[in-house]
Amino acid sequence: MNLGIEDAYVFAECAADALAGTLDRLTDYGRLRHGVHRDVIRRIKMLTEIARGQPDVVGLLRHCLIPGLTRFGPTAHAMVELLTGLDHPVAVRGKASEVRDSRSVAMHR
Repeated sequence: MNLGIEDAYVFAECAADALAGTLDRLTDYGRLRHGVHRDVIRRIKMLTEIARGQPDVVGLLRHCLIPGLTRFGPTAHAMVELLTGLDHPVAVRGKASEVRDSRSVAMHR
């Protein structure tokens, strides 16, 4: 799911709970989203390094290995999920049992 849409969805869930009387849910938003944002920045940095081909060994991998991997179904699927942001579930609460899969959220919204 697009990160901005995902952020808005989680914030709306937290805000709705806060309006219903559970005010501590507003502080949950930062805790829930910080790890996701950290991971996105890490992935963007990695993809930028691959795109720039730096260091030289990464450039070699970019030109030789990645084109072949994109023809392999599971790898191609994983790359699409990574680039579209569908590679992680969306947490709206702190408990693992209350984590929603971003693909199911996207399909139901």
